[in-house]
Amino acid sequence: MNVQEPIFEPQVVIIGSGPSGVSAAFPLVERGVRVLMLNAGREATDHPILNRHDTLRQVRESSKHWKLMVGERFERFDLDYGTSPKYRLPSYRHDFAEFKQYNMIRTGNFTAHGSLTCGGLSNLWGANVDRFDDSDLEDFPISLENIRCSYQRISQRIGLSGTNDDDLSAFHGYEESLQPPLIMSRNARLLYSRYLSRPGPAHRYGVLLGHPRRAVLTRNYQDRQGCINCGLCGYGCESQSIWLAKYDLAKLLQFPNFSYRDGAFVSYLHRLDTRYVISIGPDRHRVTEKIQTKRVVLAGGAIGSARLVMDALKLYDKSRKLLTHLMAVFAITVPRWRIGNLEDEDATNLAQLAFSVKKPDSNERCAYGYFFLADTIPMADLLPYVPFSYPLSRQIARSLQPTLLLGSSFFDGSYSRNTMRLRPSGELEIDGDITSPAESAMQSTLTRLAGALWPYGAYLLPGSKNLCNVGDDAHYAGTVPMRASPRVGEANSHGEVQGLPGVYVVDGSALTALPAKAHTLTIMANADRIATAIAAA
Repeated sequence: MNVQEPIFEPQVVIIGSGPSGVSAAFPLVERGVRVLMLNAGREATDHPILNRHDTLRQVRESSKHWKLMVGERFERFDLDYGTSPKYRLPSYRHDFAEFKQYNMIRTGNFTAHGSLTCGGLSNLWGANVDRFDDSDLEDFPISLENIRCSYQRISQRIGLSGTNDDDLSAFHGYEESLQPPLIMSRNARLLYSRYLSRPGPAHRYGVLLGHPRRAVLTRNYQDRQGCINCGLCGYGCESQSIWLAKYDLAKLLQFPNFSYRDGAFVSYLHRLDTRYVISIGPDRHRVTEKIQTKRVVLAGGAIGSARLVMDALKLYDKSRKLLTHLMAVFAITVPRWRIGNLEDEDATNLAQLAFSVKKPDSNERCAYGYFFLADTIPMADLLPYVPFSYPLSRQIARSLQPTLLLGSSFFDGSYSRNTMRLRPSGELEIDGDITSPAESAMQSTLTRLAGALWPYGAYLLPGSKNLCNVGDDAHYAGTVPMRASPRVGEANSHGEVQGLPGVYVVDGSALTALPAKAHTLTIMANADRIATAIAAA
């Protein structure tokens, strides 16, 4: 990444280089606003074991395979098995190590994921995208009409694949331009073809199946290539088929009125007359540089941005809500002829199938989720969910793995009961919790999903249902929510923070609610909407 030193006094400073940061930058620089983007970390760690022509099968045959999967120091096993496999990849551990340290985060019953690298958590996201509809935006001070154009601009820029004519099209939201969906693996194709032949049994349980909607190219687009189904999505997409925020950052650097600084952790933000002073350094006591500007756009994530807001307003020792999705995982087997046969095809290890589940006797969604190919993760991640002795579990897992689809389901943010508190010392405490009905809702929903899949020869494995650690979804939101009548420390419909005029939140912190949908596309569209208004002011 080529980095420009600031050669001008910025009119707007954007803190953060993730999806919301780059989405806010485009409307500003395209209208001639001088923008400086600050990012705390640097380029994400690359993966020298891989090259453009590798596939997962080829990497598995390599003598260095174990280094990629487990790590030279067995880093994969540093985190417990309640943590999502993608966060346990050794190659990303260094990239995430400083997030909690710099933000001085202490957690209780909560897993706080974050990245200070260029592009943030987009370097490791699943690339699933949905549009919120008016029912999803019911608690927001904006409607779908207010954000529709921004959805379209974001979709055209990053490129989406999927379809507008399956049972989940209305759930995902209509997209004007879509590339064809990714090719499914054999297990997913088998299950989906059976569903299409007679969807009635699933519908009676309130279950819909369909193609995932993803920010992944299946055809060449601009300077990026279509997916080659190498199966190495979790280790870095060499063909750049999966959209990452750093790709847009490279485009932004072509604008003469845009400047980017990495290695610039913003430790403190305070108001000085009509301007803001941005302090850069490990903490407020070790400031290495100060930058002044009239307008600040916070795009450092729901945790990082809220920390700066609470500190600037001196909202110490006060609890602040932090929304997350309740996340559960499970496994289903689609046996047929594949027991004991390893996957003999090249396939993506992104989501193969998507599903949504409605509440009984209601049109309201209670959960959404995805099925993944089990062949693409290490067997060690499956063993804890097989309820037998280690040798027997290993034998059973090896036989079943080719027949499995791994499921992840997400429940809306109303089931979360997490709080954040900033101490005067600068320590940020996050306590995780779920509401009383949460676990029973998860159990009943997955039971209904199992009943819906049974007629199609897909069986939920006994004992595989597992409620993940609180916060492990990394879908953080609602810490500086937009309100029609915001209180101090909340934001108005334009993202401007009450008590901090000229400071805007554009990341997940601004979301008023967290419905049962993928939320990244909405964060990006909202950032585009807010930045467009800033540029016009």
